[in-house]
Amino acid sequence: MDLCSKHMTIRYGLLEPFYHQPVRDHVERMRGFAIKLIKDLNIQFDPTEVDALIMAHDLPELNLENDIACWDQEKQKGTSDIKEKTEVESMKHLATQYGDWIFDLWNEYSEQKTELAKFVKYMDRYEDHNFFVGKMLESGDRFLQTWGKPVPASEHLDFALTRFVKATLGFPTASKITRERLESLRAIATSHGLEKRLDGLLAQIKNHTPCQ
Repeated sequence: MDLCSKHMTIRYGLLEPFYHQPVRDHVERMRGFAIKLIKDLNIQFDPTEVDALIMAHDLPELNLENDIACWDQEKQKGTSDIKEKTEVESMKHLATQYGDWIFDLWNEYSEQKTELAKFVKYMDRYEDHNFFVGKMLESGDRFLQTWGKPVPASEHLDFALTRFVKATLGFPTASKITRERLESLRAIATSHGLEKRLDGLLAQIKNHTPCQ
């Protein structure tokens, strides 16, 4: 299977029934988001390098049979070390097929030491959860099916809002973008009893980043 085919891997289980999407779709949305962010924030990144890191960032899960999604908090408890180990093993396996360059590329993203890696991580978290929130707003459901069980939409929204902020703390250059998105969600947050939570998250961004 080539790398393009791997990006056609389908993600299942989240926010049934409308989240059955190829990983490729997430990657393509990230690529579009990157073009917009680089322009809006006047960031001096090489577009080719950004594109390459975006393409590489989710490759480990495409080679795993039992990847643990970020939304499944119960399954994630105590498994971070195992997940990290299996992702490394997955990438080493891919490196035997495609060359060490692909491991080195993914490892730059994984280590989160360069500004480029932090930028791509921000886009990954922001885009995925922005997509979730958009689908929630479209459905209008109070309960959403996740791995076959109904979960209050408010829990999904709370988690998404938190992930927006967590992404920003790793790449504060984009704090203005995140604040604007959170403010745009005030009405839906209020309807789910999360207005104080939203205010707290906005204050967290403000206290963590320089005035913009």
